[in-house]
Parts: sequence; C-alpha cells; structure tokens
Amino acid sequence: MLCIILSLLLDVPEVPSNVTVTDIKQTSLIVQWIAGYNGGQNQTFHIVITTSDTRRSVDVPDPGNRNIGTYTLEDLMPSTMY
Repeated sequence: MLCIILSLLLDVPEVPSNVTVTDIKQTSLIVQWIAGYNGGQNQTFHIVITTSDTRRSVDVPDPGNRNIGTYTLEDLMPSTMY
C-alpha cells in the first residue's frame, strides 16, 4: 500500500505597497498599488468607497506578486467627500 501526504505550506500575505490615486477627474479616478507576496493563495483586493451616506465596494483580482494592480473608480459625484 502506498500512502502519499501532500503538505502545502501557506504564509501570511503581504499588504500592498505604493498605493496611489491618479488621473483624478470630475466623476472618476484611478487607484494603483503594487501587490505583495500573496502567501501562496489566490487573493483579491477589496476597495471600499464611502460618503457620509453611501457605501459601495468592489473586489479586484490579485495582479500577481510584485505586479501593479489598477482599478478605475467611476460614477463618483462631483464636489463630494469620499
């Protein structure tokens, strides 16, 4: 009888670095970041957009270790604090 044990070592994922906001317009902007090591598992980045009376969120797939993640936030309200 043959018994095979597969052991997968996972680690804690690193936080993204160099988070920046660029290309700010009246109703949109771009968020960029550098993804860190994912700890050996698939991950997504959770972006939350809030105002004083609304909240919405979006999940963005991991662009891969040390790659640049990008997401364009659209349908923003002019003259609104986010």
